[in-house]
Amino acid sequence: DEVDRKRSIGALMAVFWIVGNQYNHFVRGQPSEPLSLHSWANLQNWTRCTVDLTSNPAKVGAMLVMVAIQSVGKIKAFKKAFAPEYEEHSEVLANVLEKDPVLIPSFSKLDLEFQTMILSALKADFNFGQFLQAENLPASLENVKKILVGDGERSGSTLAFFLFRIFASMCGLFAANSMEGC
Repeated sequence: DEVDRKRSIGALMAVFWIVGNQYNHFVRGQPSEPLSLHSWANLQNWTRCTVDLTSNPAKVGAMLVMVAIQSVGKIKAFKKAFAPEYEEHSEVLANVLEKDPVLIPSFSKLDLEFQTMILSALKADFNFGQFLQAENLPASLENVKKILVGDGERSGSTLAFFLFRIFASMCGLFAANSMEGC
């Protein structure tokens, strides 16, 4: 629907602004007390050092793909045609990406490393909004840990990728009302 479309665009723009270190664009729609420059510097440090997003253009591309396709499983006609047996939109998308990745060309063209990272993030099935509102059970975090740590030596990278995608999605929530920053 239109709200999901705007949120997806807002999340994509958040990735663009963060990776491009465009503080003024990121905060332009925030109220009188926008994100501090100190917090922005911390975000930039996390993006560059922990997520390691900016060291590899292909990783930035993978993040943009992840953010762009994360709501595809919500499309009723898509779900009905390609994964009617699944209820959750993330399960719909993960199933399609595993069985018929050619249906999502931007995903199928990624290196296997990034395809695996995206699939792990989708399978983690964790509602961060509920977590922030203390509505998740501790067992929910265990599911995330099992899936993300299951990537072995890449687990830290996969977790950072997963968390950055959630951050970008949370930034995109604001876009349902305004496309003026996050």
